[in-house]
Order: sequence, then structure tokens, then C-alpha cells
Amino acid sequence: MYLNNTHSYANKFASDKEAIDYAISNNYNVVVHWNKGVQQYYFGNRTQKQLDYSRKRCGDTNGTTWIINSAPISVKPSIKPLDQNWILDRLITRDERLFKYEVEDASRNKLYSRQCQQFRQPYILTSEKYLKIKDLYGDKVCWIEKIIDPQILKNESKQIWTVVRAGSDKDHIHYYMGAQYWCVYDDIPLINSEIENTKSCFLCGGTLIQNERYPKEGETVVYREQAKYAGYLEVGSHPDNYALPACFREPLKHITPPEGSIIP
Repeated sequence: MYLNNTHSYANKFASDKEAIDYAISNNYNVVVHWNKGVQQYYFGNRTQKQLDYSRKRCGDTNGTTWIINSAPISVKPSIKPLDQNWILDRLITRDERLFKYEVEDASRNKLYSRQCQQFRQPYILTSEKYLKIKDLYGDKVCWIEKIIDPQILKNESKQIWTVVRAGSDKDHIHYYMGAQYWCVYDDIPLINSEIENTKSCFLCGGTLIQNERYPKEGETVVYREQAKYAGYLEVGSHPDNYALPACFREPLKHITPPEGSIIP
């Protein structure tokens, strides 16, 4: 495997790990090229967990060419345009029965998109992804999965994220979370105080998206004020009585499924 540094010659490394360790020890940046595009990873001034997360992501790519640069590089992360249904599409792709149900005219049920509009739709995570994000942030975040203690909400030293569990059957169980800042490129939530201070994602360097339909190069972070806390819509919101996740601006007294709703 070849790695080009800022000079014109290439360096050989025996493995991806050796290449990444070299970059980290020299406080370099790494650009990963493969057939789907270009990704940039910043290894300088990172916590150990953040470095491990980047190592895992880089290790997922095959047939990679590593280019190491000792100075900031010009390649910027980019994402596809986000239409008004981009979050709903993600939800339906993962669990169509839960989010794309038919509604009869006489029924009291409404389509999910009408009960929970885009600015209140939660981010969906597999159990594996959820655990990786929890590991990435460690004790910098207070994760709430059940009862919301009012005293916890007063803790300003930690980011608070709420997560609920839902699914149409055992094979489609996912975690749903609320987060005001989300990096679409890295598909992770961002701590409010950090992004508001640095103005960029700590992994890819992406900045806040000014227009979701026409994101500029280097813009990767979505901000949704109403998506602060995760919870459930009231019982009976789904025609089959499944618990439906949603986001709320204010914390709920509890985020357990409404009595009578179904979670497999």
C-alpha cells in the first residue's frame, strides 16, 4: 500500500493500522480515496476514543490509497442535496411497516408525516451504531433511555441525549434519538457546546448547512431546533398500535412507550 506525503515520493506501509499510526504520531491529516469518492480524516488533537473511531472507519474501506499531508488539505466533505423527506425516507427504508402505513378516510389515524413533520422526525440508529456513538463520546454525554430526571436536565456540564426504542417486529427494532445538531456526512450527533464553539464537525470538519436543498461543499451539519428530545407519539397513533417515535422541543416526563402501545 502506498502513502503519498507532501513530497513527490510514496511510502509503503505493511497495513492500514501502520499507516494510520504513522499519521497520528506525526499529527498529520489523512485523505482516503476509494471508488465511492474522497473522505478526509483529522487525526491531530483528538481524544483516544475519537482516534479509535476514525481507525475503525478507515479500516472499513478496501482497496484504499492513503495520502498523508502534514498541512491542512483542500479537500472538503460534501453531501447530496437533502429534500424535505430525507429523514422520513431513512425511517421508511429501515422499517416500512412502522412508518409507511395506509390510512382509511374514516380512520382516526393520520399518516406519520402529518403527525410528525420533518422537523420533529427522529434519527434512526441500529443497535451497533448506537453503541459506537455511545463509545465515541464516553462520559461527555448523559444518555437517557427511560425516566427523565429533572435534576439531570439542570446538569450543564454534559450533553443530554434521549433515545427510545421501537419497531414493527423483532427484526426491525431500532433506536431513535433526538439531537439538534447532526453531521450527515459522518452520520453522528454533535454536542451542542462543541459545534457552537468550533462551528464544525470534529470528525470531517464539515460546517453548518445553510440550505439543505443546495448544500455547499464543506457543509455537512444539520440543525433542527425542535429535535432536541426523543419520545413517543400518543397511543393509537399507528393503525396497528405500534409505538411511534418522534422528537420534541421540551423534555417529556417519561420516554417509556405509551400504555397499550406495541414494541415487539
